Parts: sequence; structure tokens; C-alpha cells
Amino acid sequence: FFDRRDVGRLRLPFVFAGAPSLATLEAAGTVSSWFGALAGYRGASFAATLNQVPAQGNAVVFATNEEKPAGVQVPAINGPSIAVVPNPGDANAKLLLVMGRDSAELKTAARALTLGARALSGQSATINKLEDVAPRVPYDAPNWIRSDRPVRFGELAEVRDLNVSGYNPDLVRVNFRLPPDLFGWRTKGIPIDLKYRYTPRPVVDKSTLNINVSNQFLRAYPLRSVKDQDGRASQLLAKVLPDGSVPVSEHIDLPLFMLPAHSQLQFHFYYDYLKQGACKDVLLDNVKGAIDPDSTLNISGLPHFIALPDLAVFGNSGFPFTRMADLSESAVILPDKPAAEDYSTYLTLMGRMGESTGYPATGVAVSVAAQVDKQSARDLLVIGTTQSQPLFTQWAERMPVSLGGNEKRFSLTDIVSTVAGWWNGADGTRNRPLEARMSISSASTDAALSAFESPLASGRSVVAVTSNAPQGLLAMTEVLLDPDQVANVQGSLALVRGKEIDSLAAQQNYYVGKLPPWTYVQWWLSQRPLAMVLMIGGSALLLAALLFLSLRARAARRKRGEGK
Repeated sequence: FFDRRDVGRLRLPFVFAGAPSLATLEAAGTVSSWFGALAGYRGASFAATLNQVPAQGNAVVFATNEEKPAGVQVPAINGPSIAVVPNPGDANAKLLLVMGRDSAELKTAARALTLGARALSGQSATINKLEDVAPRVPYDAPNWIRSDRPVRFGELAEVRDLNVSGYNPDLVRVNFRLPPDLFGWRTKGIPIDLKYRYTPRPVVDKSTLNINVSNQFLRAYPLRSVKDQDGRASQLLAKVLPDGSVPVSEHIDLPLFMLPAHSQLQFHFYYDYLKQGACKDVLLDNVKGAIDPDSTLNISGLPHFIALPDLAVFGNSGFPFTRMADLSESAVILPDKPAAEDYSTYLTLMGRMGESTGYPATGVAVSVAAQVDKQSARDLLVIGTTQSQPLFTQWAERMPVSLGGNEKRFSLTDIVSTVAGWWNGADGTRNRPLEARMSISSASTDAALSAFESPLASGRSVVAVTSNAPQGLLAMTEVLLDPDQVANVQGSLALVRGKEIDSLAAQQNYYVGKLPPWTYVQWWLSQRPLAMVLMIGGSALLLAALLFLSLRARAARRKRGEGK
């Protein structure tokens, strides 16, 4: 069902009975997010089919005693179980059956598959017992840097990949993902304690260790010789390790503005060599360099605080839904009568979340529009067309777009050119006031991704995937799976028209996260210069009043003393 050697996108159909229950859909979301995590950079899409097994290729089938898809022979179900059987229409393909006598057992089977796949063997397995694992905590996604302690480079890369040799070595690469809501205002950045070793140079030359972050130059350190220019050869030789290398420790502050969602530290050992003339340049390619796996990167001192809406963090990291790796504080709201395209959009988005976190969405809730009030305490991912999803009508005043058939309404500030610097902290463009409301009539098929604060709970977010036609929903998922196109998804509204993507910005109106009290006061005042002027003026008046009262009391005491 998934081959790590295949670098193409994973396309895996999911098969349901005619009207799958919400619990069945939650089980399917768990499985699709797991496959999305396995697929990683390749991307994964999951086309939902109802009562129809694909004639060719592999597929995943969900079945209970009450929900048995047509076209596949489901064995007797005696509990939560998983089986692999041949595809009746394709002798070279298989079907993965996820089964349970009821929806609760089906969810147990899905969790067992995604959390315990390494323990499964044979053609079928029945889950006798599955104990609950410890609940997830915020920002503990396996694919993200730990926020509670320093992280060793040895946890981010294989030790063998941290070592290079020769005069033309490859880069040492350290890949990592950061939580997208790190707040680096008035900080030096992320502290890195770097340790590295290298073969000392025989004479002083131009050899350096060059450090880049995501192809942006950060800094360079000289690789000193055994007879360094400061005349400290004995001190340097005293540090030389038995393997002939020199250990060095440095401290670096990594600016947050240089870090995209997927970041990479790049270390290049550049070795210069001395030209001694004809017949003398015999180059011994015996130099080595290594980044110590005990080097650390530490984000534990940075708070989590971010201005929303911001579709860039959703497109790149699935935030704010992925704040909990299992999506236990997220709910997906489908139309009251979902279609296959709604299911496909939901499953593909769950795969996208799994790719970000590296963990299956075992805690996601699935509901319909009529029951949305029950999910008010969660972040909401709302899916549907303008005809099928009534919430798009109920929340029309809060949404920056409405695509009602041929009639389209937009709330605008400016096009993507004004928001290109958002990732670098250009908050001035985020807070642009609403400039225009526009309505047009057009027969085109448009899809939109919009974000706004939840009407049901302050501080909670809504991301809406909408279109005026079912095929538009699938066009939006294609954008989110394309690394080149997803870079254009920013602001509070992203429109897809054919192969064109336009990101528009409505006014920013809420923040998520928490700052230390004194930092919050400083930041709040920095955003409101007029308030700062008024506070300074008020403080000056108060100080003047206190000084006046003090002097008047002193004068009164002196007069009483003279009267005596």
C-alpha cells in the first residue's frame, strides 16, 4: 500500500459503504494521516469511493456489521481486526480491510494499525486489547523540534551523515521543523551550541567552516593550523584528539526570520591547499571534518504566540490543528449530506496533517454542520461547497469570501504582493484595514481556502475549504500537496482559479498563545504607539501632581514652624 522506494505521490483509494458513520470517518482519518506520515515529502491523496472497489490497484476498505461496502467479500467480524485480501478485480493488487463489529471497534482497529503496525504479521489479525497511550501534550509532534529541552544534532541526523572527508566534501545537513508559532521578538534567535572537529591545517591558509541555514549564509569560522597566526601552536596541539582532529566549541544565535517551515542547517568544510610549484603539488586527500552529535539546538526559552489568521502556517504545517499531534483539539465539519468529494478532501487533508506531525490523527472529531455547536471548544476545519455546507451562509459575515454559484463576494485589503513578507514578521501588512467589499458574477469554478476566528469560541480558529463546485475542493487539495504552489498560500484567503493562486488579506483580529507578562506589556505597547504616548503623558502628570502635593505639604509645615 506504500513503498518507500517510490518517490511519486501516494494515491490510495478508501472504500466505504454508501453512508459511512461519523465514527467510521474518524477511523479513516486516523489511517489516512498515518499513510500521509509514511509518505512524507512525496505527498498522499485519498480518493473516497462509496460501495465500489477500484477495478485496479490497491485500496483500503472500512467495514462493520452494519456498513459493508459492495464489491468485496468481508469475512466474519469477531472484533477489531485487520486483514489483507486480494482485490477481486486485480490479481496483482490487495485490499487492506479495517474491520469491527461496530464503529467503536472499527476505531480501535484503526488505532491498532497506526500505532502498532510493527507488531502486526500474517494475512489477518484480531486486536484482543489496546490500552490507551499517555495523552499528547502541545507541541510534542515527533516531526517537530522538542520545545521542553535542548535537542541534540544526533537526534536530527544519523551520526555517519555528520562526518565528511576529502578536499571537496559534501555538505553536512541537519534537517528540522519548528513549531510555526515561536515568538522571537526582541530576542537574538534560537541558541545553538555547536561542537565540531577537523583535521588541522599544516600552515595558515583560507580554510573555513561555512554555515548556512536553508541556503542562506549565516557565518564562517576559520580552520586554524598547527602553527596558527597567534603563535599558540602548543595550546592547539594540546587539544588535538587521538584521531588527529581539533575539537572546537562555538555558540551561534539562529535568527527566526531565516527559518522556513522546513529548515536545514548546512555545514561546509572548505579546505584550502598550498600551491608549491611544478612537480611539488602532490595532494594527499586525507582531511576530515565532523559535526559533533552532542551539538544542541534549544527553543525551550521561546514562547508560543502568533497572529492569526495566517494560511501560510496552515499550508506549511497544518497549524493550529497540529498544535496537538493527535489533533485532539480539532474537529472536521462536513455538510449534513456529504458527497464523495467531501470525504476525499477530508482524508487528503488528514494525510497532510500526518505528514507535518509524523503522528496519526487518533483524536480528531468528525461532525456535520447541524451538530457544530458540540465542537465549539475545538479548532474547526470546515469542508464543503457553498450549496452543501450551510455554515458558509451562517458565517458569511465573518468569512472573507463567499462563492455562491455564479455570485461571488470578496472582502479585500490587497493582493499577495503586500503579504510576501509575513513569514519574516512584517506585521505592518497583517493589520491592514479592510479596503473593499466586492461582488461579481462569473461562471468559473473557483475554490477558496479562508481562515478566521471561530464564531463559537474566542481564540479558536476556523479554516474553511470551499468551492462553488465539488471538483473545486479537489483542486484545493492539489494546491496544498504541491510544494511550489503551497508557497503562494498566505493571508486569510487563498483563491484557486485553474492553475492560478491569489492570496488576499483581510484584517488581522486575534492572537493565539501566551507571552510572559512583562514581554506582553512591552509587545502590546510596541503595537500601539499612541497608547504609549498617552501612558507617558499620564505618568508625567501623575508624577507632577505627586511632586506638587509633596512640595505644598512641605511649605505648609515650614509655615507652621515659623508661626511658632
